[in-house]
Amino acid sequence: MKMDYRRDLQHNYLVVETGEKTENYITRMMTENQVQGLLGCECRRMDQKKLYYYDITSKISLAEKSRLKKVKGSEVLLIIQGLLQVLVQLEEYLIPADQICLDWNYIYLDPVSCYPSFCCLPAAEKELEQGIRELLEELLPRLDHQEQTGVSVVYELYQYAIQDTFSVMGLQRVLERRLMEERKTTETELQAGQEKKSREHQETSYFGDNRQAVLEDFFSSEEEEGETGRVSPVSAGMVLGIIGVLLYALTGYAVLEYVPQYLQNRI
Repeated sequence: MKMDYRRDLQHNYLVVETGEKTENYITRMMTENQVQGLLGCECRRMDQKKLYYYDITSKISLAEKSRLKKVKGSEVLLIIQGLLQVLVQLEEYLIPADQICLDWNYIYLDPVSCYPSFCCLPAAEKELEQGIRELLEELLPRLDHQEQTGVSVVYELYQYAIQDTFSVMGLQRVLERRLMEERKTTETELQAGQEKKSREHQETSYFGDNRQAVLEDFFSSEEEEGETGRVSPVSAGMVLGIIGVLLYALTGYAVLEYVPQYLQNRI
């Protein structure tokens, strides 16, 4: 099997030469149907050779992407999920799962969504389970551990893939279970964050509703502290009033007591 790249004015192609001279059921299904998750393919003949043209326009290979930048765990999970969905599609068209090429040089991604498109080859070279193991082995050293989303799930998928009991159905069960656990953890964290924001909002609202009272209490306390040690004008007035009343009473007593005697002696 030979692989090459060609382009015309509007498209880029991965060109595969298998050496086959006659078409079979698989090649007809590949070229006559557009299976979701598979690269579009057409068969062309040139110099008595049969060539398969896979349209890779506006896509980037997984190998090239990982050489430019670390791969996120969430991106690996998206690739595995895309593969499982493609396998369901292949069953509907009666195409063997082993026809999927899992060489990371020939898995193509959308540059924005990272959604994968796989190449369905007419001639199978390895079993599907072996292809999945080798793909995960390629990706593990290139994981971006600073972005933790999905990293632990990818490691658990690999640990399952290297077991003797590994199967595609088992891989799907492990993936679904871990994604559910991740979802519950995320929901719990979001709920805790919302409750925290709600408490902070309530505290802020309480302070805002009582702002005027809080400020009045604050400034009245300052005034009282500033006047400590000084005699209040009200208190001073009260003292002077009491002294005035006492003087008035003493004066009246003196007049009533001594003036009549003084007048009598004068007479």
